[in-house]
Amino acid sequence: MTAIDLSDRLDQLEVFEERQGVTLQGLSVHLEPDMTASRGWHVTVRGEVHARDGDTIANPIRIIGALYDSDGRVVTSIDARIEAATFFLLEPFELKDWYLPTADYSRVLVFPVAAS
Repeated sequence: MTAIDLSDRLDQLEVFEERQGVTLQGLSVHLEPDMTASRGWHVTVRGEVHARDGDTIANPIRIIGALYDSDGRVVTSIDARIEAATFFLLEPFELKDWYLPTADYSRVLVFPVAAS
């Protein structure tokens, strides 16, 4: 089995990006078979967080990635934290999840939220 590119199923929530003062760019999603344990698939979501205005962000944020099945149900969600204290202009991120039972996903939603 080979990797599957799901980037054409990506959705973003611009209103969430505006609220957090960032834009998400260069997004991609790939599923790969787990060859080590034959335990399904793993997903990797990659992209960059860019400051919307200026060079910095005011507060730390989390980038959320949610995968949906063909019935519109969330199958898994993954996240990464972006620290405001170390952020300058842009920061690449990578979200990963392991042991997914199937490669059949209809939608991948990626959006920022305030970090707690």
